[in-house]
Amino acid sequence: MLNIFRSNRLENLLATLCHELISAPPDPFEAEIIVVQNLGMARWLSQQIAMTHGIAANLRFPLPARFVWEVFESQFGELPAHSLFDRGIMHWRIFDLLPRLTVEEEFTEPAGYLLDD
Repeated sequence: MLNIFRSNRLENLLATLCHELISAPPDPFEAEIIVVQNLGMARWLSQQIAMTHGIAANLRFPLPARFVWEVFESQFGELPAHSLFDRGIMHWRIFDLLPRLTVEEEFTEPAGYLLDD
C-alpha cells in the first residue's frame, strides 16, 4: 500500500511516520519503504525512528527516481539496467546536447561560460 504524507515540517512527518510504523506494522520479512529527498534525510530518519522506537530495522530509503524506477520495473517487467535519466547518464546526454544548443539565443550566457573549454 502506498501512503503519501505532506508537511513543510520534518518533525510532523517524523511523528506521522512513527505513528504509522506502530499502528500498521509491516510484514516482518518485507522492508518498509520510505522515500526520501537525500541520503542525509534517510540517515536522520533512521536515527530518529531508532530513538523513538528503540530500534530502526528493515527499512529502505530509496530516492524518488529509484523508487519510481522500481515501481515501473514491478509493473512492466524487465527494464533496461539503467534509466536514461540516471544522473551519470544524464550528465553525458546534456554534455552531448550543449554544442548544438550554444548557438541558440536563449543559451548565450552558458555559451559564454563554455567558450574557453
